Amino acid sequence: MVLSDTCGSDSDMSVTAIAPTNPDTTPLPSPIGTIPVEILMRIFRMCLDADSESYIRIIPGSSLWTLTQVCTHWRNVASTQSAFWQSILVDVDELYSLIFKRRLRSLLIPYRLLDRVLERSRNLPLQIGFRNTPPNIPDGVRNEETIALGQTLFGGLLEHRQRWESLVLRVYSTANAPIPSSYKHDFHSLESFQLILSQPDTSVHAITQTRDVASSFLRVICCSRSLKRVQIPNLPSDLFISMPSSSFGSITHLLVGLCTNLPVLKILQRSAQTLLQIDLRCVSGDEPRGQNASRRPISVVLPRLHSLKIARGLSGAGYLVNNITTPKLMELTIWDNPLSDTDFVPFINLVKRSGCRIRSLVAGAGPLVSDETLQSIAPWLSLQCKVVKKKGLRRCQYSANAKSL
Repeated sequence: MVLSDTCGSDSDMSVTAIAPTNPDTTPLPSPIGTIPVEILMRIFRMCLDADSESYIRIIPGSSLWTLTQVCTHWRNVASTQSAFWQSILVDVDELYSLIFKRRLRSLLIPYRLLDRVLERSRNLPLQIGFRNTPPNIPDGVRNEETIALGQTLFGGLLEHRQRWESLVLRVYSTANAPIPSSYKHDFHSLESFQLILSQPDTSVHAITQTRDVASSFLRVICCSRSLKRVQIPNLPSDLFISMPSSSFGSITHLLVGLCTNLPVLKILQRSAQTLLQIDLRCVSGDEPRGQNASRRPISVVLPRLHSLKIARGLSGAGYLVNNITTPKLMELTIWDNPLSDTDFVPFINLVKRSGCRIRSLVAGAGPLVSDETLQSIAPWLSLQCKVVKKKGLRRCQYSANAKSL
């Protein structure tokens, strides 16, 4: 089937038709059209679960689109199940690839697919995945119309922003990245936000080049009062210092990276009463340039926190763990491989200061760290631990048994 600008049904928007019909013949009855709705729904759900993390991909020929072409019965069943159309993935890189390979004959098709998904999802909450244009666009598709494709598709999603429940955004470059600067405070239902700056060079300097996109999204979305889960694994720390005071106000799950102590502590301070799980990666004790070295450190009590995962910068007087208290902490994960017993002192002090009772401990242990030092964090943990050895390094997993609790 040849794609055209006048497509009007699902079958018109696919690269190939599964079951083409001949208008000159009467279709014969088929058992496919009599499959019960319950079984069809299971088939559709299996395809969704196996396709792009259960997202509906805004490209022709993806699983659910293909199944809706088998027959009218299948299309009608899929169209009436709003829950199948709640998760939407727009991958501009994938669309450019189809254009370059001449498998997408019209640029109108992605827009119509997106409209069809939004219509079928009705008023249900939406899970949005968006990956913007990579910097290397093939010359065969480099024109204003194709370059604007990602911006326009994201604009279509923004029209339904009050229905967004989660947003996963991968930003490859600032050139065509969507910036929602005019939509502040409009994300009333957003509960989960993940922002990933995907670049070949993962240095702080390279990531800082996309700070305009990152800052815009953080300022707009992280002020949402409904926001509970935030994952921002590779942002430079100074972006967090400049965030509005209302940002991160009621989050329960936080993952951050490439940050120094002060910005992270400020986020923890704002959400101290709600935080349940924290995952801190690449956290350093060094403050950003221009910060006052004599600034008094922030001390934060996290009364509800039960899971702490932390990596990098395990030593030093300014280490973040020295400035927090976690009375309800039960799970502690130390990602790094410290070289000596001294690196565990901040964690031992954290447990003693907080009076918490650790039930699960995972620690990357260097050759010079003794089991006695590891167990001093939680002396009631069982000595029956899993030890994984690789190139002279160990990873120890302790867990509490019923008697010790």
